[in-house]
Amino acid sequence: LSVTPKPVVLTVTGASKTYGDKDPAFEYSVEGLVTVNGVKDELKNVSLERETGEDAGEYAIMVTIDADANPNYTVTKKDGLFTINPDATEIIVSVKGHSKSLEFNGQKQSVSGFDMTSNNDAFSLEFVSYTGDSLVAGTDAQTYAMGLSAKDFKNTSVNYSNVVFDVVDGSLSVTPKPVVLTVTGA
Repeated sequence: LSVTPKPVVLTVTGASKTYGDKDPAFEYSVEGLVTVNGVKDELKNVSLERETGEDAGEYAIMVTIDADANPNYTVTKKDGLFTINPDATEIIVSVKGHSKSLEFNGQKQSVSGFDMTSNNDAFSLEFVSYTGDSLVAGTDAQTYAMGLSAKDFKNTSVNYSNVVFDVVDGSLSVTPKPVVLTVTGA
């Protein structure tokens, strides 16, 4: 009499979490296990481990089975997929353009740059890219707008999907130069 191992299929259940949360417990199911006297058999020494990484994205959940502990079964494994979803909490990045008020001097004058802050310390401003020109210049007495716009700022983080840019434009105000006009008698 020759008793051969029974083929079974172990399928790892897919799982997910939101970026920053703790990993859930991983689970699996097995098709084809034998039931003896009303008790379903179980595989022994099964371990699940996911591919390393903490950024939003997809990672494999791999299964390891101790074949020596399960001599009655030939196991076909189907690894699962673990998804880390981006955090959708609204993050507001405030952008304030630099502004100056200078007196007319006949020369071209300018102001450049802006400051950024975030309402969420977990979001790093290094994930903000800027494609505009944060410089404004002028000579004559008037106010010149820098032209900062929310469309010039972009969130590049895969971990935070809901970043809103609140932009206050910068400006250069060239004010008239006060002069003293003295009339002399002729």
